Amino acid sequence: MRTACALVILGFSLSLVACGGSGPSSPPESATPTASSSRETPLSPTAQAQAHSNLLYVIDSAGGSADGNQVLVVDPTAKSVIRSIPSDYTPDAALSPDGHFLYVASSHPYISGPSLATIDTSTWATVGKPIDITGRVSYIVYPDSWDRLALSPDGKLIYFIKYGDGISSTCNGCDSYIAAVDVTSGQLAKNIHLAGCGAVGLSFDPNRPLLDTFCVSGQTVVLDLQSGNATPLPVFGAAWESVVGAGGWYIITRDLKVFPLGTDAFDARYYAGPIQSVSLPVPEGNLATGGAALSPDGTLYVGFGSGEHGHEGQADEIWAFDVRTWKIVSKFRPQFTAFHVALSRDGQTLYAVNATQRTLSIIDVATGREDVMHEVGHTPAKILVAP
Repeated sequence: MRTACALVILGFSLSLVACGGSGPSSPPESATPTASSSRETPLSPTAQAQAHSNLLYVIDSAGGSADGNQVLVVDPTAKSVIRSIPSDYTPDAALSPDGHFLYVASSHPYISGPSLATIDTSTWATVGKPIDITGRVSYIVYPDSWDRLALSPDGKLIYFIKYGDGISSTCNGCDSYIAAVDVTSGQLAKNIHLAGCGAVGLSFDPNRPLLDTFCVSGQTVVLDLQSGNATPLPVFGAAWESVVGAGGWYIITRDLKVFPLGTDAFDARYYAGPIQSVSLPVPEGNLATGGAALSPDGTLYVGFGSGEHGHEGQADEIWAFDVRTWKIVSKFRPQFTAFHVALSRDGQTLYAVNATQRTLSIIDVATGREDVMHEVGHTPAKILVAP
């Protein structure tokens, strides 16, 4: 079950979106190996046993450099990095629903276009050949906290965002495509055209066989992947995150309003009129950023930042809300601002990374105790939690 999903952050100055091969202006002295040619070291029996659970995958973009990009495998219990999976430029990643496979997207700015490598997390071996994902929308410095890769619930297709020819960055009103490739054959299976959307984030709903797509304008489009029908929802404003769990479906805007949409069978008529919202009681001037997550018990965690931090996509604080009453359950202020926030599958632990300080914070939500891992990679900026 997903607890943190697609994001739209407007005015995020450090996470500009690019398409295809934007990169440094001059070639590096040596190319970073792709995940498909990663240098492997023996994995301890303990680490092998943990390969399918209780692990974090942290995306490290090396500050936008062509060298040093990687996905770090972190054991949060031992508070240690147990493996580095090298990648090419602008890495992004997604996990299969059972956590058995890690899919790493990247592109080489001088040699090859965007491709997808498949890693078996029980052996850390690369499976098959890289899959061509030409046209994949990427980023420049740090990965955004919204998801641009999404596995279908059955794990057979991986969806990614493409823009039209000649469009190199996020733009309002641009045409975009939601493409899907078969992870076994590597063949393109779907290429859904969204006119005027400028898609920036994807999110599968575990309760409904639908794909939520966020446009840079704040529009949300719901795709029925069987029929190919696209249903636009009302514009909520600067839509920022879609969070879905067993307890509900919530869209959060940059100005910290929450639209509870429910998880009943989708009916476009349900969304034809005004939708009530809840304004979160945070100090004026704060912007939602860094991520949000819904715990199994129905607690919604929302990160927000003030002033420069908010505009740069860093959360100063993370507040927890009871979605039944919208009362504040708890507040957390990490030692370092959070570029991205994630929640353990059992809802008992919060994780936050800071790319510039190279830290990973591990916070016990019951006690508020925070443990900080230092010197985590080069620029750890996004977290994936194993199922």
